[in-house]
Amino acid sequence: MNKEEILEKAQKENKNIDLVELEIDRKAGDLAAFISTMVCFILYVAENMICHTRNYSLWSVIVTLIAVINLYKGVKLKDKKKTTLGIMWVIISVVSIATAVITLLKTAGVM
Repeated sequence: MNKEEILEKAQKENKNIDLVELEIDRKAGDLAAFISTMVCFILYVAENMICHTRNYSLWSVIVTLIAVINLYKGVKLKDKKKTTLGIMWVIISVVSIATAVITLLKTAGVM
């Protein structure tokens, strides 16, 4: 078998999926999640220092992102550890969203 035949066979096995592109997409998602978390942290601290308020909405977005990533990976890969971690993050996400809504209602004078 020559190089071309091996390459052709590998491409058929991978159904023409570019593994390098898949890895780049994965790393891009991880980097985006990390950078988003850092931006939320900076904005949270800045708002706390300048306005003396806490913005739980920012953290709700981040923990929801982490929950979805872990839960999706866990279910797709049939990984109990990741699925459990995803469920834990979903619970944290629900609590975070509830806290954000309650804080907004209090700020608006509804509660």
